[in-house]
Amino acid sequence: MFQSEVSILKTIASELGLKQISDTVFARHPLVYLMEAADDICYQIVDIEDAHRLNILSTADARDLLLAFFDSSENKKQRDDLLNTLKYIVDENEQINIIRSRVINKLIDDCAEIFWENYTKIMNCEYTSSLMNNLTGTSKIALEQVRKIAYTKIYNAKSVTEIQIAGHRILAELLQEFVNAVLDNKSLYTFQLLQLRPTQLVYDGDDTYKKIMSVVDFISGMTDIYALEIYRKIKGISFDVVR
Repeated sequence: MFQSEVSILKTIASELGLKQISDTVFARHPLVYLMEAADDICYQIVDIEDAHRLNILSTADARDLLLAFFDSSENKKQRDDLLNTLKYIVDENEQINIIRSRVINKLIDDCAEIFWENYTKIMNCEYTSSLMNNLTGTSKIALEQVRKIAYTKIYNAKSVTEIQIAGHRILAELLQEFVNAVLDNKSLYTFQLLQLRPTQLVYDGDDTYKKIMSVVDFISGMTDIYALEIYRKIKGISFDVVR
């Protein structure tokens, strides 16, 4: 949260009736637990599927990681039905896609159960954990393995690391270029550079903090492709030729 958003935070917290813990800290809204669980489920499980498509994980490894969520006897029917379905799927990417969707459905059910078990505490702002951290049984064990593989093989894979390194450099240099321009716009270059900003993010006042925040809003709203395009153009790596 930025300092400029404190008043907005307090207004929202007051309207929602959130319990205030300190000046700028409030208890989480009950729906936040569901949103957090949805993010965790999708990102962590879909990462396995993406790693398989990028050949970071083999089909066998991806299958084993995802099928492990159905290892217990209580999930035997689900596992048997799933394996039977896979017999008729030739494409390996489609196999992983199907298993991934079943795992997500299972984790949704698991988290919904945890939510209802802790409903009173959550509604009274007394629940301090996340739903995913309270998984039990095969879901907990399988998810721990997914997280381990994600950090050791996926997030630190060479191809992924190379992209992340490039991303750090691109974002850092875009911030430097545009912040310098809004703070000291005295050249044709800085004037033209600032013309790249959308009009709704232009701040023409004298407040230094607001000037910098207008740049942060601009950069943070960029898609990966757009950020790369702007970076290449201001660095002279690529540009459109006007005939």
